[in-house]
Amino acid sequence: MQFFSQLQELTLCIVSVFDNKNRITVLKMLAENVTALLKILTKISTKINVLKIEEFIPNYGPQVFHALISMIKSQKRLRQFHLKGIHAPKEFHGIVSALESQKQSLREVLIEDCDYNVEFKTLMNCENLEIIRFSYCNDENISKIMKTLNCKLTTLEIINLDCEINASNIVLILEKSGALLQRLQIEVKMISEQSLLLETLMSFCPNILYLNIPGIEFSTQLLDLIGNLKKLLFLTLRWRDDIFEEEVIQFANALPFTLQYLDLYTRSLKLKIDILFNHCNAPLKTVITNHYYEEKDFKALIEFCIRKGTLKYLGVRLYPMELYERMKGYVTVVDFRDVIVDC
Repeated sequence: MQFFSQLQELTLCIVSVFDNKNRITVLKMLAENVTALLKILTKISTKINVLKIEEFIPNYGPQVFHALISMIKSQKRLRQFHLKGIHAPKEFHGIVSALESQKQSLREVLIEDCDYNVEFKTLMNCENLEIIRFSYCNDENISKIMKTLNCKLTTLEIINLDCEINASNIVLILEKSGALLQRLQIEVKMISEQSLLLETLMSFCPNILYLNIPGIEFSTQLLDLIGNLKKLLFLTLRWRDDIFEEEVIQFANALPFTLQYLDLYTRSLKLKIDILFNHCNAPLKTVITNHYYEEKDFKALIEFCIRKGTLKYLGVRLYPMELYERMKGYVTVVDFRDVIVDC
């Protein structure tokens, strides 16, 4: 019981799919056990800061939902709430509405693979909410949830490689967040109205530290934005289209003197990575590329290491690692997954 009384983070995953002849019996027993556990937690575990509900589907049974609602309401200071659905559930049986009881303490919400429901209007009352993460929700559902928010965000993360997102659906929350916004990730199949997104960030969000917008196209407007983010530390971009040598130079010159992390996964620099290093003056500590380095690239990279003296890690996606032996003493070459920085 002492363990439960000190519990601060809880991940609840109720497996509800069984390849079993006695499936109904198993589900009934499971629901009874989960309900009993939640009732214990309601009485004893009132210090939970992080609650994660995974593999959520709306057929657990009313006793489970009632117990879960009571457990949420019993918390003294819930700060993070994660809801991960399966097959985009549309009903939440009061679970999201129960967050009303945590409107003063709730700081972060993650919504994954869920349809919009009127219960999400509860988030309107969470005035201290500052971090919103969407994962594999479609553009329409994101737009509806965004319209319910009455807060200023420091972090906005949208990830869904299977769908497009219209920038017009998020610019209002970006404008409202303004100078408070520090971390932005929009990793989707495609961003429409890109110019509107860049214009909004340029006009309202000068204090971004982390910018990850892989679906954005190369443009003068993008360069202007990057150059005006005077506090930018982390930058991740993906370009599909080829860019000219002069544009690579412009990009290198636009990188702010605060930038420490650059992740470029693009074919555009296949023959121009040396140009980037030759013209880059940012004090980069970590660089990630998908480029196969040639002799001229190694030369430019070594010269950059000597000139700046800041680069610690080169994250690469292409092997063999023996290819990078010549970089020993200048920079540590690692698998890119070991140095990726998330939003």
